Amino acid sequence: MKNRYHEDNLVDYVGEASQVEPKETFKYLSKLIAKDHPDDAPRRLVDIGCACGDFLALIGREHPNVLLTGMDYQNEYIHEVSERVPAATA
Repeated sequence: MKNRYHEDNLVDYVGEASQVEPKETFKYLSKLIAKDHPDDAPRRLVDIGCACGDFLALIGREHPNVLLTGMDYQNEYIHEVSERVPAATA
């Protein structure tokens, strides 16, 4: 049985413009990554509850050597991550 609330929520969330202007929390975490890991050595980041991958997209743009993995229990979100952030494993 499909959950109508979930479908409406997915449409609203996917339609947000957060990839255009990332959330302040995401920007702060990106700065922490740059500060704590200034070298270009590959690193791994796993975003549990990644939703549509907005955080992964930001990290992928600002830290291209980070290996990205997104996890979410909603298959629709994982599909969005795969489309928005091709470099991420979802």
